[in-house]
Amino acid sequence: MLERGAPAVLRMDNGPEFISKELENWVSEQELVQAFIPAGQPWHNGFVESLHNRMRDELFEDNLFYDIEDARAGLTWWSHRYNNEHPHSSLGYMTPNAFADQWKKENEMETAQVAGA
Repeated sequence: MLERGAPAVLRMDNGPEFISKELENWVSEQELVQAFIPAGQPWHNGFVESLHNRMRDELFEDNLFYDIEDARAGLTWWSHRYNNEHPHSSLGYMTPNAFADQWKKENEMETAQVAGA
């Protein structure tokens, strides 16, 4: 939020990966719109489901964490790899950060025009 601003809508489900009550409270405090995905319908949120499946397969099923700091270190490593080193077919085999940088460069003029309007 500090880097890119608050989302207009926070879309989430009530699955075990989330601490839904805490998110619900935070969304209310931030005065954001909540969009809950109906239980048992993960196809409504394919991108997040895909991320969770990949994280489960590549991180959680292969590692034993000894404490919260160990889990944080593992998640930090995995997130860095996922965003900076692992090419994604849906992004034209670019990493997410490379794709975001390319998008910013391509849309820099449009963004400046909208901001100045």
